[in-house]
Amino acid sequence: MKRICLLLTIFALMLTACEEHPFNQYPAENVDFNRVFSDSIRTIGAVNAAYSKLTHTGRYFRLGTAMQAAATDEAKHASSSTTSAVDNFVNGRWDANNIPDPAWNDMYEGIRHCNLFLPYWENQREILPINEGTYKRTLGELIFLRAFYHYELFKRYGGIPILTKVLNPGDEMKLPRETYANTVKFIVEECDRAADLLPKNYASYTSHYGRATKGAALALKSRVLLYAASPLVNAVADYTDGNNELVWMGGFDNERWKSAAQAAYDVMAMGEYQLYEYLPEGNGVYSFSYFNDAYYATNREFIFGRLWVQDNTMEKNNAPMGYQNALGLTCPTQDFVDAFLMNDGQPFDWNNPSHAADPYANRDPRLSLYVYYNGMQWWYTDNRFYDSKKTYGLVETFVGGADDASTLTDGVRTGYYLKKFSSKDATIFGTEYKVSHNFGFFRYAETLLNFAEAANEYGGPTYSIGGFDARWAINQIRNRAHMPSVEDDVTKEELKELIRLERRIELAFEEHRFWDVRRWKIGTSLKKSVDGMQIIKNPDDSYTYNRQVAIEPRVFERKHYFYPIPQSERNRNANLLQNPEW
Repeated sequence: MKRICLLLTIFALMLTACEEHPFNQYPAENVDFNRVFSDSIRTIGAVNAAYSKLTHTGRYFRLGTAMQAAATDEAKHASSSTTSAVDNFVNGRWDANNIPDPAWNDMYEGIRHCNLFLPYWENQREILPINEGTYKRTLGELIFLRAFYHYELFKRYGGIPILTKVLNPGDEMKLPRETYANTVKFIVEECDRAADLLPKNYASYTSHYGRATKGAALALKSRVLLYAASPLVNAVADYTDGNNELVWMGGFDNERWKSAAQAAYDVMAMGEYQLYEYLPEGNGVYSFSYFNDAYYATNREFIFGRLWVQDNTMEKNNAPMGYQNALGLTCPTQDFVDAFLMNDGQPFDWNNPSHAADPYANRDPRLSLYVYYNGMQWWYTDNRFYDSKKTYGLVETFVGGADDASTLTDGVRTGYYLKKFSSKDATIFGTEYKVSHNFGFFRYAETLLNFAEAANEYGGPTYSIGGFDARWAINQIRNRAHMPSVEDDVTKEELKELIRLERRIELAFEEHRFWDVRRWKIGTSLKKSVDGMQIIKNPDDSYTYNRQVAIEPRVFERKHYFYPIPQSERNRNANLLQNPEW
């Protein structure tokens, strides 16, 4: 099947940048609209270009060469640098003058691009050289993208300035921040508008992969309402500096959980999506390759994603470092590995002698899908020996092993390497073969977990919408992973913890943990360090496992629940009130 990614050509005539206020990055007077609307290709190209700012969010390595996961308890970045973006994040060395994840300018540029063209779609339909079906769809795309860019700011900063029109030189740029509640209301209403216009699917899936759909708009609505119902903001006032409304919904309201559950159910009720069935590998393990196969029509789990260009960066950055060209940058933590249950549904316990003697045996099958641990077979030809048989090499993270920090500069710090997202079809040495990688913004597994959490919080395990309750939703995911179902007699609090655990496992390294920790308001209660594993290879080829405590300190203060408003923006606009405690 020919792979055709979404056209993202950016016309120079449309995107003439300037060094002014981010609300005014692309001056409208520099756009030749007559040329833009001279034919259907250029007109659709204007919409396609609105997707370009998704590159800021739709990438795996957000913090330089580090994944956002390395700023959570999911992973440790292997680099020894003490000045990198991720190091500043985890050590608390960031403030309004130094934000490791600076999304402000990019997202407002994306918003402005949408606002440049939306008036023509909304008020001058007659000049657009496109048929009615294309008009309706592209209008929905612009509305959705504007909402999505506002959401990317909202989850970082709370209430933000909402822009629904182009601001040109001479216009008032010193806009105040909207309240958190009004920001939620705006994004939700825009999602509803977009959902009414966008198609459920496209006749040619491959040629339209990456375009917004009705499901994408509803999935965004689901996530935003879930955030708005969560303990961080759906509670009594937590700050006393007078700016509560910017980071607070105004008090606790249980109905917010009901709205979030309904929004997730609306995605489920479309009947467009289902969990992808893992493809069995020869060794009996189940492949996680659907992240790279998302553009195929057979995969109905992806709701909205972004096709990454064909390359092998993911493989090179994360392969066990003892292999040629491998960097091994993302090292899952022992804390993350310990979170995986035994395959009978019971917690892993280091005090259980059988668990401690072989800590990777009889675990949730997803552990071997996500993590390379000592003794696993690497996907690729073993270049350390490079024999004629092209044998597959073993991962050696024991002390003195080929992939261990004791033998490598910047080698594995935790005893583990990241496997998730890497394709067995890519190579990192010799004749390179590159594969497509897909960054999933929304997939159906998240929708089910959103529903499970919201339904349980609102009415407990038996609360149902459309005949589905929280237990059913979480069991869909657990059973797909070949894990046992949640028991019928589970309590609300027990199910709450199981849902949170399931989100940690199923959605690992997909940029959920960073935000879940915040919206659950548990950041300050997490461990102040991450742990790793020291493995000793014994003379009889057995192994002794020694948990290494506090291999990297972590800092999380109450102010870190929200990003600070960039000081450069506050210097331009005194109406941008700062977030609490920054």
